[in-house]
Amino acid sequence: MSDLSADELARAIVARLPRVPLDAQLWDEAQCADYLGRQSVRTFERTQAMSGFPAPVYVPGKCWIAADVIEWARMQKAKVPRARRAA
Repeated sequence: MSDLSADELARAIVARLPRVPLDAQLWDEAQCADYLGRQSVRTFERTQAMSGFPAPVYVPGKCWIAADVIEWARMQKAKVPRARRAA
């Protein structure tokens, strides 16, 4: 028997799990909020109302396709206005 710690064993197990591609992953509100750097699901609710935010998928409860959320976030980066020059 090996002398692996619990953390090492957990990492070894996770490394063998199949990876689900982002376009097949469904994220709930908490996962979306975490990815977008929101402090809570409540602040994420305001983000959902922003123009162009992906529509949810209803599979008992609301979820979003991870790849859609990531793409939307990248598009927002391009929309950030430049700082005004001092007059």
